[in-house]
Amino acid sequence: MNAEDSLEPLLIPGSQAAALCGRSVRTWRSWHAAGLVPRPLRIGRSLMWRRDELRAWVAAGCPRRSEWTAMLA
Repeated sequence: MNAEDSLEPLLIPGSQAAALCGRSVRTWRSWHAAGLVPRPLRIGRSLMWRRDELRAWVAAGCPRRSEWTAMLA
């Protein structure tokens, strides 16, 4: 295995974001619609979350999206 094989992707889809946070995809989608998780990036038709942002969001206590956005400003 080379170094590139061990790299984690910087952006992950909702299914992986949900798994990373220990939630089901259905719960993740519900939380996204309610504004409870960080805002994703839209790339084409895909919604992608930043892995490092999700880790920081959890470390901050999982604030609502509006609070999280204010914290980053």
